[in-house]
Amino acid sequence: MSIKLSRRSFLKGLSTVTFLTFQKINVSSTFEALGEILDIEPLIFNVHRKQLEIANYFNTPNRYDAYGVNQSDIKTKDDLIDYCDANSFLLRQVYEYSQQAFEDKMMEDQSIESLEGLIKNLDSNQFIGFTFGN
Repeated sequence: MSIKLSRRSFLKGLSTVTFLTFQKINVSSTFEALGEILDIEPLIFNVHRKQLEIANYFNTPNRYDAYGVNQSDIKTKDDLIDYCDANSFLLRQVYEYSQQAFEDKMMEDQSIESLEGLIKNLDSNQFIGFTFGN
């Protein structure tokens, strides 16, 4: 058995499922109540290369959100080292950035020890540019 849905019906169903997933709502509530909520704040979809995204639900991510880093918490060299120690992906990004930005001081490998060597050799202006620059 197959069910044929129009695009409109598909998107309504998708928005309903998405809404129920992200909201604390009593699932037994009627679809009319859900419709009223969606009338107040409808979900807006964008299509990018055959992929749907909800345009008005998520904030545009930045690199600090993606890495789970609070930029205001990185005040010292040790703070950056601690973040990189806890997040291997961030450490890899710092390694790759060091290869591009610091030819004479780049990290030797993707280890915390190599990061410590790099950070130790940066003056305060380089560290600020390194942390809050590109």
